[in-house]
Amino acid sequence: MKVLPTLEGGLRVDLEAGRDWVIFEQLVWDARGKQEGWLSKKLGSRMEDEDWAEFVMPELEGIFASQIETVLAGLKTAKENEENGEAHFFILPEEGGAWYGVLNQARLSLESEWKLGDLEEVENLEEVEEKRLGAYFRARFYLLLQSKLLDHVMD
Repeated sequence: MKVLPTLEGGLRVDLEAGRDWVIFEQLVWDARGKQEGWLSKKLGSRMEDEDWAEFVMPELEGIFASQIETVLAGLKTAKENEENGEAHFFILPEEGGAWYGVLNQARLSLESEWKLGDLEEVENLEEVEEKRLGAYFRARFYLLLQSKLLDHVMD
């Protein structure tokens, strides 16, 4: 996989191997968490105000859903390009916030489920459960892509 900045202020993502597809397909799965709306519910669980549940949570869920749709559209474009012999997609400057949000949702979801912060202290990763280790590496990749977005796409 290659992630390159564009002259227009976006990123071009070239998918070169089957595992590259798996990472991005997993991104959407990770961002959605175990259940739809988990993040807005988790954020809302600390608020006692009824207005939060009535007005803010639905708006948050709508924003999260819109961000995921933006990412899915990019992946659909990559699939279409693959049929033409070249699998790539662009993250345009106006899409940077949506991509950043989905990557952040995915990281929060993975941390919530797998307690990945604890792995920073582990000396031998071979002793870590395979699924948890996979979640750890995905979260690290998502963080790396977020930093590329901050460096090249977002102001």
